[in-house]
Amino acid sequence: IRPLTWDALNSNSNITLSEGRLLATNTNDGTYHRSYANAYGVGFITANEKFYWEITIVSSGNMRVGLAYNRGILTPDQYIGEDWNSWGYDAATGNKYNNATGTAYGNSYTTGDVIGVAWNATNGKLWFSKNGVWQASGDPAADTNPAYTGIATFMSLYPAISLNGSSAIRVNFGATAFAYTPPTGFTKRLT
Repeated sequence: IRPLTWDALNSNSNITLSEGRLLATNTNDGTYHRSYANAYGVGFITANEKFYWEITIVSSGNMRVGLAYNRGILTPDQYIGEDWNSWGYDAATGNKYNNATGTAYGNSYTTGDVIGVAWNATNGKLWFSKNGVWQASGDPAADTNPAYTGIATFMSLYPAISLNGSSAIRVNFGATAFAYTPPTGFTKRLT
């Protein structure tokens, strides 16, 4: 069983992975690049579970964090939320994105901030927090005010990022202590 990290085989070549593939660093070329986790998918296979992970912003260019369906044919320079099968939270604006549509959502984030992601693979709901505060009055434990609902849980969905410019993020899937307490009922995923 592989530990959950960013997937070296499923990351754009402009993203350098280090620190055991937990740190993702993008080159400064002005284009978005994607990376996916190496799990088998936190949707279809694990459709009765709830997951939490954190992303620390190490160096802030523009970026999006979120969830994506990896069909293996998506262009690696699309940002998270540019297509119908990815859902992201944007650093520069605080907007949420899906199908190339941005909607006002939460606060922007930058270097030093910690973004929490809560994914309910039972009912297809997704939440984002910034430094322990769930955005848009969300409450994953109470199952209220998610960023997105109706995400198809039959798809193989993966934690995903898109980085633009000189930017870097470090992910924690639970191998070390989280910076903030996961919402009740949500667990880490290590493999």
